Amino acid sequence: MLLEMPLNRLGLIVEYHNINDTDYPEAGQYRGIVVWFDNSISDYGKEYYAFLEQAVDAGVKVILMNGPGFDQNSHGDSYQPEIESLLKKIGLGEGEVEFSSNPFAVEYTKLKQEAFGFETDEAVDIPVYRDL
Repeated sequence: MLLEMPLNRLGLIVEYHNINDTDYPEAGQYRGIVVWFDNSISDYGKEYYAFLEQAVDAGVKVILMNGPGFDQNSHGDSYQPEIESLLKKIGLGEGEVEFSSNPFAVEYTKLKQEAFGFETDEAVDIPVYRDL
């Protein structure tokens, strides 16, 4: 919900999906998928992983905020192989990856040049509105 307003301002429409509802939409129809969870909440990690993998394979950008959301299910079964595979697909699987709840705790050890440069040098014209 915190990202909806800035994304709407950029002209994007946010669509929410409950990951426990395994009737996932076609991933290729999206420009990007933002995954933002505070903890591991899904018993459907393998199905959810397959959806994210399909999205990455279709060229959809996947952004993980605060972890993937499917560390293990309620039975204690780990989804570590799926998580490592997903991280490798999106370019984060080089070495050990740790998630942090502190957004300022970032250490760049190796940058992939093709992951950057999508920003623009052109100024965005933001209209100024007067109070009436």
